[in-house]
Formats: sequence, structure tokens, C-alpha cells
Amino acid sequence: MNNAMMNTLKQYFLAQIQSDKPTLWKKFFLFRKVYLTQYWRCYFSQFGEDVILRDWIPKDVQKGFYVDVGCYHPKKFSNTYFLYKRGWRGINIDLDTLKIDAFHLARPDDTNIAMAVSDTTKMVTVFNDGLYGLGSTIDKTTARQTQKPHNESISLSKEVPADTLDNIIEKTTYKNRQIDLLSIDAEGHDFNVLKSLKKSL
Repeated sequence: MNNAMMNTLKQYFLAQIQSDKPTLWKKFFLFRKVYLTQYWRCYFSQFGEDVILRDWIPKDVQKGFYVDVGCYHPKKFSNTYFLYKRGWRGINIDLDTLKIDAFHLARPDDTNIAMAVSDTTKMVTVFNDGLYGLGSTIDKTTARQTQKPHNESISLSKEVPADTLDNIIEKTTYKNRQIDLLSIDAEGHDFNVLKSLKKSL
């Protein structure tokens, strides 16, 4: 198989996985990402942050409410998955619809929202660092600093809606509830996310 044919197949599979429709390849990709990718750790967070949280949050608090902005993966590198296993529920937000599809699959009892979060309501450009990449961002400076210069996936940018955290929460069943745990990983846009939250603190 020559390079041109390989590139054509690669583009076909990428299009199937990134489609808004539930294609067979997309379902297979998400199933592998959620259930078959191996990561053996005694914690779920990227750097073990949830180990500290487990010690800090009493075990008898089983009905808490979390908001996870930039949630990435329902289990891997998650600051909230151990709380989900304890009985907590909440809102997971990510600007990548593919990642939110993974949350619908693995954490259906949560409210999972595909949207960018900022301090104003607007359309923003997402800079992707690859299919299901860790460094997807709406912050141009962060994109330039963290994404590889010759990675073709960087060009996979698109326009998505952004809204404030207050507005997003207001449209859910948690609109009048105080947040017990807030996790923000917005790749250089964290302070803008924090500024957009006033009502639920």
C-alpha cells in the first residue's frame, strides 16, 4: 500500500471518529479509549491530586456536587472519577465533543457538556494538539508554547461556542446548588474560567 493510499485511509478514519454521528469507528475508538487503554495506578488524577482529596474529603460525604472544567477523560487523569465512584455527581465540561462522548459512555449519570468556558459569551477558536489530545486550548499563547511545531494535528482548529460557567450551570439541574469541588484545567485559560463563576461559590 503506497503513501497516498495510507493517507487517504487515515483521513477517512479520522473523519469517521470526529463525526458528529455515532459511526462504528467512533464507537470502537471511544470503547478502546475508555475501557481498553491500560493505566495501572493507585490514583486517577494525572499527578495524584485525588490522593490528597481522598484524605481531605470525609468518606461519609457521598452525595457531593463537582464541576470539572477541561475534564479530558472520564477515568484517566480525572480529579473527579474517585468521587463519582463514591456516589458524587456533577457537571463535566470539555471543548472537545469526542471527549464528552467518552463521558456519556463511562459516566452517564453526570451532566456532560461539550462547550468552551470563558468569561464572556462568544465564539472561540479551538487549537487541537491531536485526536483526543491533552493540550487542546482556546488560548493562542498556550497553543504556541505547548504544541509541536511540525504536528499536522495542530491545524485541526475549529470554531466552538463559549459561555460563562454561571450560564452553563444555570441551564442544568444543579442551577441552585453550591459547588463542593471545582476542578479547572483549561490550558492557559483557567483564570478566565474562574472569573466567569460568581453564583455557585
